[in-house]
Amino acid sequence: MTTARISVRPLLAHALLGLLLALPPAVFAATSGASLLPATNQQSRPPSSASDPTCVSIDGGDPAAARPCGDEAPASQDSPDGIAHGAGNPIDVITGNKYQRETDLAALPGVLGIEIVRHYNSAQAGTDAPLGLLGRGWRLSYETDLYVSGQQVHIVQADGTRLVFVADGRQPGHHRHADPARGWVQVRAAVPGVRAASYRWTWPEGRELEFDARGKLVQIRTATGEFVSLARGVDGELVKVTDPQGRSLSFEYAPRTSRGFRGVIAITSPLGRFTYAHQNARAVPGLSNLIAATHPDGAVRRYHYGADHGETAPAWPHHLTGISLAAPMAARTEGQAGERRLSTYAYDRAGRAIMSVRGAPRALDQSGQPRADTGIEQIELEFAAPDRTVLTNSLGQRTTYLHTRIHGEPRLLAAIGPGCARCGETNVRYQYDDRGRLLSSTRLDHAGQPLAATTVERDLAGRVVRRSR
Repeated sequence: MTTARISVRPLLAHALLGLLLALPPAVFAATSGASLLPATNQQSRPPSSASDPTCVSIDGGDPAAARPCGDEAPASQDSPDGIAHGAGNPIDVITGNKYQRETDLAALPGVLGIEIVRHYNSAQAGTDAPLGLLGRGWRLSYETDLYVSGQQVHIVQADGTRLVFVADGRQPGHHRHADPARGWVQVRAAVPGVRAASYRWTWPEGRELEFDARGKLVQIRTATGEFVSLARGVDGELVKVTDPQGRSLSFEYAPRTSRGFRGVIAITSPLGRFTYAHQNARAVPGLSNLIAATHPDGAVRRYHYGADHGETAPAWPHHLTGISLAAPMAARTEGQAGERRLSTYAYDRAGRAIMSVRGAPRALDQSGQPRADTGIEQIELEFAAPDRTVLTNSLGQRTTYLHTRIHGEPRLLAAIGPGCARCGETNVRYQYDDRGRLLSSTRLDHAGQPLAATTVERDLAGRVVRRSR
């Protein structure tokens, strides 16, 4: 059987031409909280995918700002191909999704050690998406949910990636992904008086995630038998996470009588208590936004959104527009500023992220020259066409990204140009099979001519077993 190939060769000339075009600058633009839990699982509509959040380098000494490459998550799979299509802090150059990974408590030592890691996706921050335990657009690393839709099972990972498993007609009760590397889901039917329905997601290397009848995660088990238990309340809310070493996280919720956010407001860990503050004023846009996370040492990370800029009806009130760090009062010295801006983001009228910068955006001094303390590692994105994105880095250099969708999932076809300080590989093109799996990558010279190619081989489970040149 021959394997279909999706190639970018015919598009290279178009991409190189795009680098020479004078493109107009990107346009900058700036409901209330719902029930914490989704409706009954069979009726729930899974949120749209935030695409595969890509690993990036650590953000200028701020280890909470990004997901380090190779960092394992307890309930989320990385993209099997590992192709980075994030830029800046980071923004997905294909979809415009702003992804943010925040580490409050790094995984404690030992297999599946407990952690407090938060994932934000602007693509899932709207009021049409389920409200996360920590606010609009935010999910904890244990917040991987399962939804049933007809003959399909949808899994929305904690990092925002949506995976679709289709019923296997040859094996009743089993659902499989188009890419075998994603594993399979087994449905266990309810037995009246004996057990409720449940679901088991098995990864190729042997990890198993168990979900209850509501589609809520209740256990993570390794291939060697160690497991994390997730205890839930009567409404399915997460109340406790216990790792194989017996260490626990306990979750505290806002009062049910609260007129504002009713999710998690504190997590107690072996290393102290972490607290979370939210926008609770119904008269102000941005209800249920996470606005601050306070660590046991008193350090505070503040989060800014589209609702924070004085507009009475902002277009995207739940879209993250920046992060600031406030040092503990005891650590401040006389004359030292109490709060430091770490990053800033902007969005277009379609809600796509189009700017990322460390600190404050580029500004000019009185002589018209850029101020030295602004525009650090600034990138700007223009979604020039449905299959083409143009990135401008802090030096004014442009990079063109060509992309497509295979089975509804975004795939990068080529990246041509100098890139940026925190971009993935550039001057490269990719080929995929008809399942969207990487077949080869080819490095290009500045004229778009191939320099070297790497081909990928997989086993029957879809796992990469060899890369050859």
